[in-house]
Amino acid sequence: MIYRNLSDFCEVHEAFAGIASVGKTCKHSIQGQGENMVVIHWDPADRSFVLRSSMVLEHSRETLFEFFSDAFQLQKITPHWLNFEIRTPAPISICQGCLLDYSIRLHGIPIRWRTEISSWDPPFSFTDRQLRGPYSLWEHLHTFESVPEGTLAVDEVRYRVFGGRLINRLFVEKDLVKIFTFRRMKMLELFPPRTAKFESAKAST
Repeated sequence: MIYRNLSDFCEVHEAFAGIASVGKTCKHSIQGQGENMVVIHWDPADRSFVLRSSMVLEHSRETLFEFFSDAFQLQKITPHWLNFEIRTPAPISICQGCLLDYSIRLHGIPIRWRTEISSWDPPFSFTDRQLRGPYSLWEHLHTFESVPEGTLAVDEVRYRVFGGRLINRLFVEKDLVKIFTFRRMKMLELFPPRTAKFESAKAST
């Protein structure tokens, strides 16, 4: 069977399962130390899932915000198996209200994605909101807070999926945890602890 998009895929599997939601709670997390973790929980009031990923990086929030101001940097922190490609022609000037077009391939399904930058407050925060794509709701808030160790960078995503909580549990949440865990690992590679750089330089002398 060929699926036109992810919603077709979800509808078929929801019909096969005969149910659109199960259970009362849904939580999946990978935890590290302190603020370093990826967590997904169900918000019954809003009837949406909330993903939260946070990490402390020993760099200024101005430096981190500048990195995210370049849309093409997103390719560096996205897993290769998503076949992520930015389709908006360069150069791209990020600002509130601008539109970005992407394509991904999820479980063999090609998907087009259009995002609007719905808020832009450098160097503190910005929000990207899906206008067209695989989710019935996707709002991704990025915040950057100065802390004694550097910057607390937080991703908070509020989303809903076609097919409800069952489809999320079976197909979506595991992929999202993998994606955001990969993202955190790549950010640590791109912005390593300054203390680690110092120890490495010291050891080589």
